[in-house]
Amino acid sequence: MPGCYRLIGRIGAGGMAEVFEGLALGEAGFEKRVAIKRILPSLARDPALTGLLVEEARVASRLAHGNLVQVLDLGRAGGDYYLVMELVDGADLASLQRHLPGLGLELPPGLAVWICRQVLAGLHFVHQLGDADGQPLHLVHRDVSPGNILVSRAGQVKLTDFGIVKARDRAIHTEAGLIRGKAAYMPPEQAAGEPLDQRADLFSLGVVLHELLVGRALFAGDSPAAVLRRVVSLEREPAPAPSSLRPGLPATLDAVVGCALAPCPAGRYPSARAFDEALEAAALEAGLRGSAAELEDWLARAMPPARLEPLPAGAGCIELGPASAAPVGTLPLARAVAPISAPGRAGGRGAWLGLGVVLLAGAAAVGWRFLSPEEGAPVARPGAVAAPAAPPTSPDRGADLAAPGLRQGRGCLHACAGAQPAPVRPGAKPGRPAPGPVTPAGEGTLFLNSEPWARILVDGRDTGATTPTVEGLRLRAGRHSITLVNPELELRLDAEVELDRDEVLKRFFDLRRDGQQR
Repeated sequence: MPGCYRLIGRIGAGGMAEVFEGLALGEAGFEKRVAIKRILPSLARDPALTGLLVEEARVASRLAHGNLVQVLDLGRAGGDYYLVMELVDGADLASLQRHLPGLGLELPPGLAVWICRQVLAGLHFVHQLGDADGQPLHLVHRDVSPGNILVSRAGQVKLTDFGIVKARDRAIHTEAGLIRGKAAYMPPEQAAGEPLDQRADLFSLGVVLHELLVGRALFAGDSPAAVLRRVVSLEREPAPAPSSLRPGLPATLDAVVGCALAPCPAGRYPSARAFDEALEAAALEAGLRGSAAELEDWLARAMPPARLEPLPAGAGCIELGPASAAPVGTLPLARAVAPISAPGRAGGRGAWLGLGVVLLAGAAAVGWRFLSPEEGAPVARPGAVAAPAAPPTSPDRGADLAAPGLRQGRGCLHACAGAQPAPVRPGAKPGRPAPGPVTPAGEGTLFLNSEPWARILVDGRDTGATTPTVEGLRLRAGRHSITLVNPELELRLDAEVELDRDEVLKRFFDLRRDGQQR
């Protein structure tokens, strides 16, 4: 039976979709408040995007957990596809954090811990989810960030918006410009375009926890490239302990946050449950309290005000017919991968499992209402995509390839305690010697540019530069392997260049066309 929904107002819009608050209408006057997402009309005829919306509904409908936003319905009306989701009446953590300084409030540490423990409960469910035959899907959220963690006025905590990175890649083929990702919450392996497993989500939540405890950003910079350089430098410059940045904060939380923020996945907690157990023990030792009731009481003072945009004249009910005819050309539900080989439990320490599904990223995958204190207008959350921005440029002065950078190894980008990573040269192929700096003597200059922007690795070493290079990279004459990585879109391209002595070589690469999705 088709669903009937009455539109009440628009929550907001972003780069791909707009979200409305609505009422699901039933027999005998039945009504239920819901959020209704629609792909923007300018993008609605893109079969890739509509296929992703259908795939989102199919898979997200299985994510039935109290700490995950629920998908209720999918259908078509007038040729447009609509996704009906649970309406969370509240705000995301990003907007809440922006609102607090104006009120002179800080999030109590006990509530910060409790919020993150609720997210971990949702992540544990997702990470352990299996298919119809009971085989694990090894799902990875890959965008755990304050904008995707919702808190309701009733004290609920819900995680939303899976698969935003790959969906954004599809959107960029349709829209001009670059949609910026959330570089400040990427683990080092994601920043380098390397394989991910569920421990990537634990690192991201560790960043969120650090920021909730101290009240300010952990990784900051004037461009995504600058932020990513800070992320990948964690091995040399560990994150500061939260207790060193906020007076009175219990030091018992420092070790827990530090483990979650280990630069190498093997140094992090092996599972969301292990992270949760460590947080619980630290909170008990420190006497920190948190509950849904306490969060509800605190949010009564701290919640940003809500507001809806009025609808155009003539907007009213929509009848959603079946969506079975949606063009679906998306990834398979799961891939054959091996589970994480977790280390022992001692100390709470612990490749690519990948995300076997792609869920649509848009203006707001779920409905909720709040007024942005920065713009004074409704903002669609969660998953609202930032406005297109120009690719960041890094006016490098030439790369010092002897400087420390990413040390690539098997399944780990950083040398961890007790680990001896084996060097891997990007571009090396089986049965063929890996390219390397070579003969004849002398140097040349390489200028690189790409669309979209990318970090530059030469012969497996991070140069610290991004495209486009301004002053060029001074390299030894000979053959070199070049790796370009855009971590926001999870795109990577491997290539080879040959430099003669005193040669100036210019190369352009199209990562969307020739790169690989990671």
